[in-house]
Amino acid sequence: MFNGLSTGLLDFSVNSPTYNRAILQAGLESLTAIKKGNVRVEFDQSSTSAAPRYFVYFIGTLAYQNVPQIVVASSSNVTVEVDTLVQGQGAVTTQTVTDVSAEQQVRVQSAATGTFTLSLLYNGTTYTTSALAFNATAASIESALNTAFISLDGASVTVTSTTTGVWNMVFNGTLAGKNLARMTVATTVAPISGSLATVQRGFERLVSTTFTTAAVNELQRVSIEAQTGGTFTLELNYAGTTYTTAAIGFTASAAAVESALSSAFSTLSGADFIVTRITGGVWEIRLTGTLGGVDHELFKVVATLEVASASLAVEEVGKSIARPDIIPAADPNLVVDFGVQNLEVKTGPATTLKLDMDGLEGDLIRASGNMTIDLFGFFMLEGGLAFEKSSETVKLADGAEVLTDMLTIGGGGLDAFVGVNGGTADE
Repeated sequence: MFNGLSTGLLDFSVNSPTYNRAILQAGLESLTAIKKGNVRVEFDQSSTSAAPRYFVYFIGTLAYQNVPQIVVASSSNVTVEVDTLVQGQGAVTTQTVTDVSAEQQVRVQSAATGTFTLSLLYNGTTYTTSALAFNATAASIESALNTAFISLDGASVTVTSTTTGVWNMVFNGTLAGKNLARMTVATTVAPISGSLATVQRGFERLVSTTFTTAAVNELQRVSIEAQTGGTFTLELNYAGTTYTTAAIGFTASAAAVESALSSAFSTLSGADFIVTRITGGVWEIRLTGTLGGVDHELFKVVATLEVASASLAVEEVGKSIARPDIIPAADPNLVVDFGVQNLEVKTGPATTLKLDMDGLEGDLIRASGNMTIDLFGFFMLEGGLAFEKSSETVKLADGAEVLTDMLTIGGGGLDAFVGVNGGTADE
């Protein structure tokens, strides 16, 4: 008996455990509370046919649950005992949740110098770092971000970098496992600037009673930092007069700078300069001659960036040229005489048409060729046709001759059909 339902009488054989197993399985499958496919009976190989034991496994829809124990309702000439060896139990699934931290990459790659800030919009609040240099280290960016998030309890950021200008940022703490918005980057490029520094100030040494030291000529350094081309001028006020050079290129050689200075001070007798180009945009200027041994003001630098420009120039002025007539007083009735010299006209890649009309025929229009005319299968005409329009002198019935325009139509090898079913076997 199982769950209040009983099988019929089950036959038992003392000689065939296999037979008994099949009878027991069929009996259990006959119960509507079990049904076929939900139970499996196996013979215990450690028992004997005289005292057999059988394992009953509940499977299918009865698996993984605590089912009622089978009860022996009645028996005849046999002793039957039922024990539960393993209680059924449902499977338990435990869900594991793992936070995956967002990771963003920031790239700031520029030949110029400047700073940038990083901003993150989170839960309606924007968190912004302080200004960071274009070549900032991962540690300085990490510190700036964690400072910006100081009001966001438990938030932290880890920053790594393997390439200058490229940083990877992992959001941890209370920001871990969050689908964060992409950070925004605001950059500020440092403006172009020119600077001057006095490498050595000129001064005049006094003559001692024991030794004499020569005067020291002043040395000034000019530096131009720019990402584009351009020019600059140098100004120096000396003895109440301002001397200004012509425009000097940002990439000028030492000789070019020296020449510009010499030209600017050409009115100051004995003034001389020695210019050394340290690197691109950096020159050292030593003031010598009548300018030597004097403590000068710094040169004033005025830089001008190149501005792109476009221009148009007229290479040739258009005009109309009147040409005289090829034949000033041509006969309006004059025609070309192709009878004197033929003209071959190409009509295709490998075909030509020879024009050989005699000029005596006058003004002439002529067309000829093979054609097919088909009017809805009722009227059909096929063959060679020619049309010619010319001026001819004709004699009237009274014997008078007049010049008239004449249209001549001719044909050859013509096939014509008028009727129904044109172009078919029934025509």
